Amino acid sequence: MSAKNLDRWAVIRFSHNYPKLHGQRLAELLAVRFITISKTTNPEMLEYDTRYENADGTIGHYPLKSGQYMRLIFDGDKGIPFTTIRKAWPPRKVKFYQEMVGETFWIDVEETGDNCNSGDCERHKLGAEPCAGCPYCDAEGNI
Repeated sequence: MSAKNLDRWAVIRFSHNYPKLHGQRLAELLAVRFITISKTTNPEMLEYDTRYENADGTIGHYPLKSGQYMRLIFDGDKGIPFTTIRKAWPPRKVKFYQEMVGETFWIDVEETGDNCNSGDCERHKLGAEPCAGCPYCDAEGNI
């Protein structure tokens, strides 16, 4: 996981600051596993995977409905592994993650303001090319 590959990193987005991320900004996708979420799903696993902290310090949990999901297993840039559960639909999304095993992802946490929609994108600070759709990047790569 080196800064010279910034332009080619895939991005995985999180809507909130999840403690499981431990402030990591890069992570290698190690594996994709399929799981079923139901009434019998282990509550400790759900607590680990869905718990987030709001900007005001309150705790929330991302709601997961019953159904089929992918568990993405990552190794972060601090050497701390984590998982995230994502819908196993549509099929092209499943195929994308399966093909990306072994690749590095940039972790974009929307709530922290440390993303391309905030004008304070860490990717840009590290010298990356403009992000597609970033309102703070112009055609010349200025932010």
